[in-house]
Amino acid sequence: MTEHSKYYYEKDRNIEPKQNSNTPSYYIGNEGMEAIDVIHQFELSYDLGSACSYILRAKNKHNDFGEECITKAITHLGYELRKIRKKKSQNNTRYSGGQL
Repeated sequence: MTEHSKYYYEKDRNIEPKQNSNTPSYYIGNEGMEAIDVIHQFELSYDLGSACSYILRAKNKHNDFGEECITKAITHLGYELRKIRKKKSQNNTRYSGGQL
């Protein structure tokens, strides 16, 4: 692993932004990866992707130690769980007695 100076991980330092990118800095990681790229690589649903982006930006967006973003992430995770549980209950009524 490459050793970096103590200043290497400062926000917006040593990050080469994508051309024509209007992505706010709080969505860009230490080495230039954007939150949207993570979401697309993992093919996350809307609610999981939203939760992921809120978590990734939590410490950088507001001056509240991440509380607002984490609260929003939890809300979207709740939406995702509701969809999963609804789908499971529909499958349970459709397939009685067998494995899902």
